[in-house]
Amino acid sequence: MALYLDNVADADIPISDDQKDLIEFLSQTDRTDIQKVAADAAAALTASANSIAIKVTLIKGNIVKPLLRLLSSKSLMAIKALINLSCDCHNGMDDMLNNGAVNRIIEMCRSVPFEGFKLSCSEYNDPVKKGENPDSVDHDIINNAMILLANLTRFDEGAVLVMRDDGAFLTHLMARFLESKADVDPKNDRWQHVSTILMNVTQLDSGRRFVLKISTGVLVKILPEIRSKNVVRRRGICGTIKNVCFDKESCYWLLMEVGILQHVLYPLVGPEEIDLDDRIGMDPSLWLEGDEKVREEDEQVKLMLVETLLGLCASGRRNREYMRSKQTYPILKMLDLVEESEQVSEKISDCVNYVRRDEEGKDGEVDKVIKENMEKVKQVIKPLDETVSYDNVD
Repeated sequence: MALYLDNVADADIPISDDQKDLIEFLSQTDRTDIQKVAADAAAALTASANSIAIKVTLIKGNIVKPLLRLLSSKSLMAIKALINLSCDCHNGMDDMLNNGAVNRIIEMCRSVPFEGFKLSCSEYNDPVKKGENPDSVDHDIINNAMILLANLTRFDEGAVLVMRDDGAFLTHLMARFLESKADVDPKNDRWQHVSTILMNVTQLDSGRRFVLKISTGVLVKILPEIRSKNVVRRRGICGTIKNVCFDKESCYWLLMEVGILQHVLYPLVGPEEIDLDDRIGMDPSLWLEGDEKVREEDEQVKLMLVETLLGLCASGRRNREYMRSKQTYPILKMLDLVEESEQVSEKISDCVNYVRRDEEGKDGEVDKVIKENMEKVKQVIKPLDETVSYDNVD
């Protein structure tokens, strides 16, 4: 998770002559060879583990502008350098947003085919080294562009730009995201980070409306991604669903018409035997696999799914009664027995308390308790894949 240095502009760190030369070389628009070498150097320089001070001085030296200009040339190393600069330093993000980074990515990707761009499409890129996988997302221009856009949409300003024109560009990205085969190798999944972008924009009302719009069916189309082999996709889509479930007015429709409860509960079910009495009212998909059922292993995904259940609980007593009738409690109880994460167990306990307290509590009593506690989970989610960093890339 990015740790932002707030007072970058005030940091008393002088820029070195070498760093000044690097920025000047990036600006040599008439010398492609010099710009290419400079972009390679910028990516390597900003990727080091202890590069915060370097990033600060480079940002102060206005390195963002020449790197952004290289986006139109589809320079992979320029994109990687921008990804690195979009982390750790708040002012790096500000510079990118103020200099049209989102618009440049949109322009670059507006007509991109599903297969993305080959490195050979630009003279700024080196061919893949011998022995390396040419289809790896690390070498993929679109994959890295989506990582950068995911970082930029963590801020409202970036998310708003993506949602312009009723989300026309996001619609384009979603088409590419959903075009991927379900069994695609995560190492070759160039569109995986669209799920994180979608999660980020659903922090906005316009983003939630985009997902909930019945005529486009976006929500129904993304629900199967909860079972994706790719943890990046699962995290992004589960975060998206969590966000839309905080729209209290939509929760009844989500439960009764979309059937979202079974999709949220499915990953939380494990191989434990479910009693016959507990199967009454439960969706058959939740118990038919028996001891062959594999429970979700990723802690962040489980946390977001349980927080989604909390959001549904917060939407009113009638919805909680429905959730109870669908045997939500037995599934949560079995999950809690094997859950190792204290954070996840705490949220499970909250869910169980809210659902079961209705049985004895007065109307409105539980709703009041929930309202007092929901702010704890209403936060911006930044799911990060341990194998694919949203921070530094080299």
